[in-house]
Amino acid sequence: MQITKNTLDHAAEKGLITPQQADGLWHFLNQQGANTTSQANSPDSSSALTQSPKLSASDMLYYLGGCIAIAAMTLFMNLGWERFGGEGLSAIALSYAVIALALTEYLQKKALPVPAGIMAALAVAMVPLFVYGIQTVFGFFDSQTNYRGFHKLIDTRWVIMELVTVVVGLLVLLRYRFSFVLMPIGVALLYMSVDLAPLVVGAEEKHFGFYPIVMVWFGLALIAAALLTDLYNKSQQDHAYWLYLFGVLALWIGVTTPGSDLLSMKLLYIAFNLVLIAVGTSLMRRVFLVFGGIGVLLTLGDLSHDIFKDSIGFPFSLTVIGLMTIGIGIWWQRNEPAIQTRVGRIMPRALIALREHRNR
Repeated sequence: MQITKNTLDHAAEKGLITPQQADGLWHFLNQQGANTTSQANSPDSSSALTQSPKLSASDMLYYLGGCIAIAAMTLFMNLGWERFGGEGLSAIALSYAVIALALTEYLQKKALPVPAGIMAALAVAMVPLFVYGIQTVFGFFDSQTNYRGFHKLIDTRWVIMELVTVVVGLLVLLRYRFSFVLMPIGVALLYMSVDLAPLVVGAEEKHFGFYPIVMVWFGLALIAAALLTDLYNKSQQDHAYWLYLFGVLALWIGVTTPGSDLLSMKLLYIAFNLVLIAVGTSLMRRVFLVFGGIGVLLTLGDLSHDIFKDSIGFPFSLTVIGLMTIGIGIWWQRNEPAIQTRVGRIMPRALIALREHRNR
């Protein structure tokens, strides 16, 4: 038996159930862990109701271990590693990558896709260190520059490392098709959006205000790429997730960074975050909702501070905002099926098929 949203809508049209009951039943099935898989680009297409994947305790341990291993060779590398020199750093990075890819092959054969994908991502995460070592050998960096600066400092010289990481990451993704590989690719693209800004404006010191603009355009481009990936992705893996995450992150940071004390600008910023929430509702992507909600909350808190500055009413105002947010959450939960239905009626057919395919 195949069940789709359209099946329930047809039942409502024939008077077997009411439209509200159709929406409620569909919402109930989704809450029970059901997920629809689109078979065509038409809203009338049928799709089997399948169980959505759950994040098990073992998966949590896989991701925790993988993130620790990746962080150890990226974020947490100290200056002591510089003693190995460029040749040593490249050799270490290459050894890690080869071992990680060998484990990827082994784990894939053992039908363990989650740890296999993490190992593939670890291999890609080694690319910046490998390229940095080669650049050091050829005198690309002076003695004052070290690998830790890659994650802290804006420098156009990092762009080569980021470009190579993206290229290698895409090759690994083509070979193994694990969505987690897009995580280091997304990080490299996010870093690149900042490091490229000095090349665009011609100087690093005098154009700090240009960085948010670059991040906004980069974020929009990455979100567009994620949407295209979503539309044309035929596999069950969510290859667009990391693209959405880093795209929304870049866009949100780019809009948030300038800031303003003007009430009109704060209201516009709230409107921007509400648009993010609306887009997230339309695409069924929680990342938009999370950042949009954070933006609204921060702005309301800021406005509350301005209004109740040095007043005993400040904590009470924040409490009211918190309770209002909870109230909105309750209202949303009760009305989500109807909201999703109304949004679906005005969306393009391709996006309707995408919602049914991903249904997040």
